[in-house]
Amino acid sequence: MSIRPTKYDIIQDDRINLLNKKINSLSGSSQTIFIQNDNLDSQIDGINQTFDLVYNYLNNSTKIYYNGQRLIKGIDYTEIGSNQIFLNTVLTKGKLRADYLAGNTSSNPEIIINEVPFGLINSINNIFSTSQNYLTSSTELYYNGQKLILNDDYIELNNFQIEMLFIPKSGAKIIIDYIRN
Repeated sequence: MSIRPTKYDIIQDDRINLLNKKINSLSGSSQTIFIQNDNLDSQIDGINQTFDLVYNYLNNSTKIYYNGQRLIKGIDYTEIGSNQIFLNTVLTKGKLRADYLAGNTSSNPEIIINEVPFGLINSINNIFSTSQNYLTSSTELYYNGQKLILNDDYIELNNFQIEMLFIPKSGAKIIIDYIRN
């Protein structure tokens, strides 16, 4: 019996292929790309504390998550070199992910944090807009404080709108972080 890829697997593969094309085109350009969910699981071995990211990151741009919990830079991990992080503890299992900016180090991207997106939160509407255009795949959406997953919980419709894949309840709190494009 063969296992067919799910729609999510295909979307993820397409995003990775597109992202690789964007990264490869960065040489000599002033662009910055947001890398989201860089999977570091295969490097967890019960000994290793230094983890290699796929691409070189811009200093102070990393966000590291262990089993979905965001780690604190300077306490839980340290950025070393241009594409490595050092964890202050040894991991034996679990899911380790990294979000970071890659690209030209001379660029100065503007990161928008804790913006309340435009749109009614009325148990009917599920489309919200940002105040400024964002860099594709740079959004981080929070629903009542819980981080949502791009392409699982919400999608980016264009460079200023997101669609939640469920209907938020009246009175819910929605905030978004993103990199201004």
